Amino acid sequence: MALKVAPKPPQRNLEIAWARVRALKPLVMKHAREGDALRRLPDAIAQAFLAGDLYRFQVPEEFGGLEIDPMTFFDLCVEIASWDGSVGWNFGIGGGSISMIGTLPLERLKHIFSTADCGIAGSIFPPGKAIPVDGGYRISGRWAWASGIHNARWVNGVAIVYDGDRMRMENGQPVTVKAQFARDELTIHDAWHTGGMRGTGSTEYSVEDKFVPHEHLFTPFAEPSFPAPIFRMPGTYYGLPLCGVATGIARGTVEAFKRLLREDKAGLRDQGYAQYAVAKAEALYESSQLNVRESYRPIWEDAVANRPSSMDRRARARRSYVLATESAIEAVTLCHTAAGGAAVFEQNPFHRNLSDVHAASAHMLVTRKMMEQSGQAVLGMPVANPMF
Repeated sequence: MALKVAPKPPQRNLEIAWARVRALKPLVMKHAREGDALRRLPDAIAQAFLAGDLYRFQVPEEFGGLEIDPMTFFDLCVEIASWDGSVGWNFGIGGGSISMIGTLPLERLKHIFSTADCGIAGSIFPPGKAIPVDGGYRISGRWAWASGIHNARWVNGVAIVYDGDRMRMENGQPVTVKAQFARDELTIHDAWHTGGMRGTGSTEYSVEDKFVPHEHLFTPFAEPSFPAPIFRMPGTYYGLPLCGVATGIARGTVEAFKRLLREDKAGLRDQGYAQYAVAKAEALYESSQLNVRESYRPIWEDAVANRPSSMDRRARARRSYVLATESAIEAVTLCHTAAGGAAVFEQNPFHRNLSDVHAASAHMLVTRKMMEQSGQAVLGMPVANPMF
């Protein structure tokens, strides 16, 4: 019997996803700032992710997931990040990274997604070292920026293939392999000491001379072993959840500023600069959310139809991610500045959110460099980035 792939998630699945996410809010607010101290997701929230089966929201129904579309997933990232940026980031990475591994063997995919604790972390930098052996590779390396690794069950890593002491080259570039490890096979290092997004736990991990069979290697953006649209998306997908987090941080900051103005007893809400700040900041995140969602929709339609997305469509999505992130910084800065002295007190999120949104903007997929590459695409110039 042929497996069916739904082009559009059933309405009941969307309702289930939203209900599960919104049920998290009291817990996230209760543990606000705990993640900053732990430098990872608090245990209570990590367990709630599993209880709500949050990592399988985009997983095909045949594997036990809800098969929601990427635009809804983006909106959910915005929602969670409006309460806590680090929690939203863990959700976006843990549940969004599934789209990269679609070329794993079908039985392997079924195994990975068989339980709710299927969250995925990983890193591509710096690459490890892979030595070819019978049946696979022996891989060693230490990778950085592995967001959510403390809560993930699976971890992806990139390694350069070596023949003896020499890198294997092809078309002038090092040959790499993309490997998946179980988190329990790795050593996690205490290296995440930052001024923003502290609760993401985006620390370093390492493995030494670990045998990885061919069945645990994957090739992103190639023909998947299961024909679900989530596995057919281009690298353009990566960045969608991340700019959703930045947008959510902006939204949470605006909501906090509105509360401050409503409760104000010193006349701040009667000041023109406060009124301008709250209106413009809200317009910035609202327009960003709409723009990103509609910019990505044609790419999802291409994935559903099993056709490649044009460079124009990918460039439109990419520039919307960067613009959304830059707009989030502007929105948070407007509120932080207009809040005046209230911004420095811990009971308000302004200073924390300012640090978080700047830290989120450092990811390579939402930086100015990505906007430059979008400009190259608009001008008909070649774009070498395979993640574009």
